[in-house]
Amino acid sequence: MESFEREYFDLIRSAFLKYQFQVRIGDMDGVFVAYHNTARMFGFQYIPLEEMDQRLFGVAPGVGDRVFQKCMETLELVSDEIITCFPGQSVKCTFETQDGIGKDLNIWVEPLEWEPKSLENGVEQIDEAQSQNAPVKQIMVTAKSFCGNIPSKGAKCVGTMDQPWTVHWTITHRSSDSHKEDEIRASLQAAKDRRFRAYSLPTGVSLEEIEKWWDALDFSGSKKLNLPLTPLDDEGNEGIEVDASGAPAKDPIPKSFFKENFTLPDSRIQYLRDLANEGREETIRIGLEDRGKPKVILGVGEIDWEDTLAEEEIAAKILRQKAAVARGRIEAEAARPMTEADAQTGIVGSDSNPP
Repeated sequence: MESFEREYFDLIRSAFLKYQFQVRIGDMDGVFVAYHNTARMFGFQYIPLEEMDQRLFGVAPGVGDRVFQKCMETLELVSDEIITCFPGQSVKCTFETQDGIGKDLNIWVEPLEWEPKSLENGVEQIDEAQSQNAPVKQIMVTAKSFCGNIPSKGAKCVGTMDQPWTVHWTITHRSSDSHKEDEIRASLQAAKDRRFRAYSLPTGVSLEEIEKWWDALDFSGSKKLNLPLTPLDDEGNEGIEVDASGAPAKDPIPKSFFKENFTLPDSRIQYLRDLANEGREETIRIGLEDRGKPKVILGVGEIDWEDTLAEEEIAAKILRQKAAVARGRIEAEAARPMTEADAQTGIVGSDSNPP
């Protein structure tokens, strides 16, 4: 669970497919990956396109290009059908193929902006009554792969480079009559519901506290003043200085908090949290043990030791020690018998203040 191999394995399953598309579309050579968590960087790795293709599709030369070509051909066919749904309008689409329930791809198409209009006395007017019910259309796509002339699974056709790979496809528009549109809209909502994933409450934060906790997060620095980069002159130096006081004020963005999206962490999430905490403690322990030892970087030599987690732990330990000393002094002062000098200065028992 806690290894670069596991991270690499998860990369193959979750990111390599989109990465190899990105690399091909951008005519790039590969991707540069950072291994990290929210506290530190652990390492970097360059992964060329050829390596991603081998992990995804096998070692046959050109297999990745073959997959890319078939996917682009299918996307072009589907796109041609999508734009016929609402000619001349920008649209938004929802794509879904349900796991374990056939291989059909369902696409719901809606106009991006919808202002229904009607004629009144020969004048075109916006129909407010219909403005909340934008039309929606559904397209269903099926595909069947053939390796040569033999029906085969797509996974087999991918790697069989000595045989032609043919895809027979059908694209169907579901009837969008008025009595059918409610069914289409219901199926779209069901797809959106299946896409929903609940957030697990953070450790130590209750449902009543979650909104305040969420608003206090500032990982990206978005709550700070966001100014554009200063332009550069011909020599690469910053050309002008920007006075933050002159930046235009931004109107607050109204939002409704999604409190109902949070739930208690299940056993799997709790296990991963416990594992992460144990790993952090182990990392800190190793960092504390290695303090004072030389740290050497290949090609650079010995450098100053720095370990953020260890430094944080040391600082926390110093604070705990100071707090313990302060408590001990207070308790000792409270337990000391009152002397005549104490009585004269008004210091009595637990009411005393440490110097």
